[in-house]
Amino acid sequence: GKLLQSHKITEPKTNIIMSHLVPSVYFIKVTEGQKEIKTFKIIKN
Repeated sequence: GKLLQSHKITEPKTNIIMSHLVPSVYFIKVTEGQKEIKTFKIIKN
């Protein structure tokens, strides 16, 4: 895979706009510094 977007999050909640992406499986990885906090699997139809 490749990195499609990178955002610095400063609020407890955020929106990720995926309308421009083609239908596929995407992974959203949340990190703090070098530490991985959580990974989400998104299936876009």
